[in-house]
Amino acid sequence: MSNFIQPPHKNWSIQVKNLPDAKIRDKWLQFNNKSPYILVKIGMTTRFPDQRIKEWENKCNHKLINVGPRNKRFIYKQNFLERLSCLSIQDNYERYRDDGFFVNKNLKLVESSIHKALKDKYGKGDVYCSGCLVDKSVAPKKDSPFNTSYNVHTEWFLILKKEIEQVYNIIDSTCVNLG
Repeated sequence: MSNFIQPPHKNWSIQVKNLPDAKIRDKWLQFNNKSPYILVKIGMTTRFPDQRIKEWENKCNHKLINVGPRNKRFIYKQNFLERLSCLSIQDNYERYRDDGFFVNKNLKLVESSIHKALKDKYGKGDVYCSGCLVDKSVAPKKDSPFNTSYNVHTEWFLILKKEIEQVYNIIDSTCVNLG
């Protein structure tokens, strides 16, 4: 969500559970943009990623940013030489184009393999969203940091910002090997 990168106001935060360095892992804690972690969604689409992101923004009422390799500057600060390397015409990833990683076959296998690799490394990161639940009676007041109903989005992972390149490599190598 773009609020992790550019908070809408000074006191903006979101609540999360199971932060790796938390003393009490099952308690809801404040999470802000200064955290060394970022919450990323990894999922498949049959359209261009930016089209899918727009659909999701409209459905959930949250602004999102595609944090693929082209936009990694939003995730962590880069020194001058790192910023210059982003201007390179050559792409480091075989399957990255049009702001997403592409495969020609085995789409579901590729996606599930990427999810398994990321889950094994980072754990599961479900997002409890109150912005997109149309029927408020579907999930009334579960164990949520909100005092409202919510919808649960999967395919999210809480990763260290400094490990974003490793995530790109996991995705790209899985796309190359299986797709």
